[in-house]
This record gives sequence, structure tokens and C-alpha cells, in this order.
Amino acid sequence: ADIRVLLTGNAVFYAFVQTAAPALTFGAWTQTHPADVGGDIRLLLNDGVEVTVVEDDLAERGLAGKPCIEGIKRVARSDLAALYDSVDQVWQW
Repeated sequence: ADIRVLLTGNAVFYAFVQTAAPALTFGAWTQTHPADVGGDIRLLLNDGVEVTVVEDDLAERGLAGKPCIEGIKRVARSDLAALYDSVDQVWQW
């Protein structure tokens, strides 16, 4: 299937994540495998999955013009219908 990941709303921040989250500890318990969203996005890109971020959502959060993780594409909100029509599945975050 032709699959794409679409980052919208507050998920647009994931387009800039460069490092894994720090380990989380509650009492004696520590999460040994914290989330690595930036790493996961890079793995998707390396596997040929297109990752797209909504430009309008970037602008609303003051992130327009800032460099994203290399390979992430930008799309205007007005062009989302065409994106949905062009693929089999869109995984929206």
C-alpha cells in the first residue's frame, strides 16, 4: 500500500525532534526504552514512507521556516484533500 504519515496540530513538533526522550522514573521503576519519535520518523523516511507536515499548523505554532528533520515534506492545509486522494492510507498523528 502507498502509505504516508501526516503530522498535524501539536504533532507538528515531532518534525523537529532530534533526540530520544529522557528515561522516565517513578519511585524504583524506570522506563528503560523511552520514546524516540525523531528516530522513528527517520526510520520511516529511510524505509521510503513519506512523512508530511501541515505548513499552516507550523505557522500557528511559530515554526514556519524552521528546518525540519531532513526528508519531511510540507503541505498547505488547502492541499490536504489532494494528498488524501493520492494514496491508499494516511496515518495522521
